[in-house]
Amino acid sequence: MKIAIDQIANNVSVALERYLGVKGRSLLLQLRRAGRRLPADIRADIELIVEAQAFYLSPKMIHRINLPRLEAAERRVLAYLRHLDPVTARRSMMLAMVMSIAVNVLLVSGVLLAILIWQGVI
Repeated sequence: MKIAIDQIANNVSVALERYLGVKGRSLLLQLRRAGRRLPADIRADIELIVEAQAFYLSPKMIHRINLPRLEAAERRVLAYLRHLDPVTARRSMMLAMVMSIAVNVLLVSGVLLAILIWQGVI
């Protein structure tokens, strides 16, 4: 069972790194770094896998691990991550940043122009 849980966690970890570019020493750290880029249900599935890893370390909690549920969570996470296109995501992020800068430049130049007109310089 330990091998299966570690394999599931490793598969999800590799997919997070490949498709979202999120690196980390553990799956929990990767989940924290991914933050709001993941939908709530996908985050919950990854949290389930992290919880199973923690449960395996405690002999009293090991009976709470539901392996078929973990495998279903892994399938959902991998299916979601596979449909993401990292190139498109990077491109849209850069476009949003450029648009934000452009809007800020326009606002500052508009305020500057209004002040110059108000002062009678122009």
